[in-house]
Amino acid sequence: MKLTAAILVALPLIVQGQGNLVPNGSFEDIVSCPTGTAQIHLAVPWLNDVGGVELYHGCNPGSSSGSPHVGVPANTTGHQYAHSGEGYAGIFAYGGPFEPEGREYLQVELTEPIQASVRYKVSFWASPADKYQYAVTSLGAYFSDTLMTRAVFNSVLDVEPSVENPADHPLADKDIWHMVTDTFNSRYGGERYLVIGNFRSAEESNLLWVDSGATQNHNRSYYYIDDISVIALDSIPKSIAEPATELALTLTAWPNPATSLLHIRSGLPLARLRLLDLSGRTVHAQEAHGTTHTIPLHTLPAGLYLLEAEDTTGRKAVQRVVK
Repeated sequence: MKLTAAILVALPLIVQGQGNLVPNGSFEDIVSCPTGTAQIHLAVPWLNDVGGVELYHGCNPGSSSGSPHVGVPANTTGHQYAHSGEGYAGIFAYGGPFEPEGREYLQVELTEPIQASVRYKVSFWASPADKYQYAVTSLGAYFSDTLMTRAVFNSVLDVEPSVENPADHPLADKDIWHMVTDTFNSRYGGERYLVIGNFRSAEESNLLWVDSGATQNHNRSYYYIDDISVIALDSIPKSIAEPATELALTLTAWPNPATSLLHIRSGLPLARLRLLDLSGRTVHAQEAHGTTHTIPLHTLPAGLYLLEAEDTTGRKAVQRVVK
């Protein structure tokens, strides 16, 4: 997804490279044509560690019954064209009354880790399969710093989703693709894996009985997933980037993250202190004497700031601070 020129002008922060961090996010690149269930691994580098996820692709002739059954647009779960291209994935979002916590999850390693306090736009498209009776609203995405694994199908991953479809936006119309999108801001960074699915229990999933075209015994909820993207929106401007290590003054700030007060200790006596937001604007400034100091944060909104310290010789140090 591309930002328009108008949005670029409006953003006060420098926009990072707008490349999608999700490799093969539309499931077009495959090592061979899928011939059966649980073959998402053919769309490298997608993983099957948290469920037997299906890969559907136009390379397969497709059929609404029998085998082969993982084609596009026709397959044994329904009939749907890809949101773009020829491929998409398929996951169970609800396992039915006999396996109410039955779930499948898509998982992939990002092309680069999530950075601390950088805002990301997360998007994917979902369409409920024709032959299943239930829809949910609670599809979402989770960012993990480790590979997620799970022993059994009948269990929900015990994590809080980083992004989730709103409860008042039902994903129920089987004829269209529904967009799930929101922004995500990691406080600490380092998350390397993206996981997509339903992270809520059956009671919390806002189950909707739709039954349009559903067949007998398909009392579950199943979704096609396509066109997944994670795009960085803003970062620290280069004009206020941290200086090279050899020019930096020794500086310690705590607690970090902070709430009301930020305590600072320097290796040499300081002359002044500044807090800057990500646009380079000074939000706090004070003269400094000695090596220990305190900055009040009560009036500042939550977010990432840069603490700039200058000693009596003119040397500077910059440290990231999160409130």
